[in-house]
Amino acid sequence: MLGILFYAYGAPQSIDDVPAYFEHIIGRTPPAPMMENVTQQFKDLQTADPITLYAPRIAEALETVLNQDGANTVRVYNAYKHTAPFTDDAIQAARADGCTELLTLTVNPIYSASGGGSFHEEVAEKVTDMPVIPLKNYYEAASIVEIYARRVKAAHNFLPREATKKVFYTVHSQIVDQERNAPYVAAFEAFAKLVSEKAGVPDFEAVYRSGRKGWLDPDVKEAIRRDTAAGFDGFVTCELLSIVPDMESFFEIGRDCKVLCDELQVAFVQSEFIGDSFDGIMALANEIKQLHYAKI
Repeated sequence: MLGILFYAYGAPQSIDDVPAYFEHIIGRTPPAPMMENVTQQFKDLQTADPITLYAPRIAEALETVLNQDGANTVRVYNAYKHTAPFTDDAIQAARADGCTELLTLTVNPIYSASGGGSFHEEVAEKVTDMPVIPLKNYYEAASIVEIYARRVKAAHNFLPREATKKVFYTVHSQIVDQERNAPYVAAFEAFAKLVSEKAGVPDFEAVYRSGRKGWLDPDVKEAIRRDTAAGFDGFVTCELLSIVPDMESFFEIGRDCKVLCDELQVAFVQSEFIGDSFDGIMALANEIKQLHYAKI
């Protein structure tokens, strides 16, 4: 039986869980004003945390689709870095259910050694008594490119027809370290190019969010300001690091960019996340099948 460990950053079940969640992320108790600000941002979502909502539904949908042909029995387990169930919990559940091989999958189409990428290595180190198959860099798959391109094209088309348009693809920035950044940046830029070519979007750029001085740039808001001055008056943002939004990306490439574009009097549309959409689930299931069947 195949067990799929589906990894995401964390899934606080209640607003009351946010302090412990954030403490786990930063490894210490934050100052009260910082914690109040973080908690307020979760409240400002006006929904439950997006990862908390999407990740279990994606797992359930994948399990349903992958068991339809009856060729293999598949179980899908959520695993999180900063909330329960943790990786060890998911591994234990898979063992208890009788899984004989594991496949590791993250919410990140792009492999990042400092992000979801470490999950693949963690599971491989902890599980030595059965095969562990990592699904990395699935952004390269034609079916994944297609579903992103479909969303980017829809957002691009929704801008005013006469606008001079540009698409900004985003990922979380990293501290500048050329050797460490190189695979991440190369995958990001390649993904952006594949999606834009498929969507038929000529003007696009790979930019960053959540950065600061000494981190990868340009920042998406700085890029919007720069290109408004250069004559563009319609912008699309599309996050490529994760198929589901987290609290940071939810605001940084959505609300924050909208506020800036309103200030600059230019048009703005955010491209949808893949989330638990039908086409997204089918594309992921297809990649899992191809990888798994190639290994047996």
